[in-house]
Amino acid sequence: MFLPSSHTVAPFPSKDLDLDLILALRGGDTAMSADTYVSSNAALSLITSALVRGPHIQGVAALFAVSFATVATFTMIRTNYAFTVGYGASVAVQSAALMASFGVPLLFTDKLAPSALLANASLLHGIRLAAYLALRNATVPSKSKQMASMDKTPRLKRLPLALNVSLLYAFMVTPVLYALRGNEEIIADHMDKKQMAGVAVAYLGLAIEAIADAHKFIVKRQKNADYGCATFVGPTGGTFLLCRHPSYFGEVLFWFGLLVGGAFTFRKNATAWICSTLGMIGISFVMFSASKRLDKKQLDTYGGQKEYDEYRARVRGSLIPFVN
Repeated sequence: MFLPSSHTVAPFPSKDLDLDLILALRGGDTAMSADTYVSSNAALSLITSALVRGPHIQGVAALFAVSFATVATFTMIRTNYAFTVGYGASVAVQSAALMASFGVPLLFTDKLAPSALLANASLLHGIRLAAYLALRNATVPSKSKQMASMDKTPRLKRLPLALNVSLLYAFMVTPVLYALRGNEEIIADHMDKKQMAGVAVAYLGLAIEAIADAHKFIVKRQKNADYGCATFVGPTGGTFLLCRHPSYFGEVLFWFGLLVGGAFTFRKNATAWICSTLGMIGISFVMFSASKRLDKKQLDTYGGQKEYDEYRARVRGSLIPFVN
């Protein structure tokens, strides 16, 4: 295990706080709430310990526990949330847990080492994705209808779905865990150039995905067109000149950058290599399958329309820019 010598576990509130005063202000029962508080504090401390200094498999297991708790909560609300809003929330909460455990400052507050920049990137990605998907699902009629059609499954029977995707999300965030474990400093003047290449790729992917999502959402709103409407309205410029599904490309690029940035700290750690690689393979398979499926749907719907045919002829790449 390669732990920074300067790491300290971020402290959680002391059990010696004046619970009577706090709970009186909140209107709660002191005895019952104190027990709940202590139990929650113990659980958080256990997760922190597993992330920072536990055996390698325990670190990944702690990420999975955080991921599952988040995804299961959202999946109980909507089945669709398991791989939309819950996905983004899972990444954000896992990242927040890592940053709290390792004492990582927020972006721009200090000159951060590559590992800390990766953790911030992961946090930003999760928050942005969850917020965007929540907005889209709430304001786009076809998305609301699609979500409603998937909610026929009883809530408890949704848990296996939450369990499966939560494991994938934990594997995807694993590079950040081992980057934080492996780097000598969280705040540093010296930045490893090779690791910084991964950081740059991750932030580039984050930017491309965010710009593409916002562009498509705005164009659809301006032209009063629903997602999947019968008439092609674009967008056809900006990031959509790179490939036909730039948001999927940005997603893959982001996770690839996270993997590269973390990989330089893996050394001979089999757990880190296996879990991180499985996460990258998993999200790549999802994105490539989604782009292929969306290409077919768009061709069936828009094929023969002049603007779409011209756009498809001009932009050959589906997910990888300039690759047919």
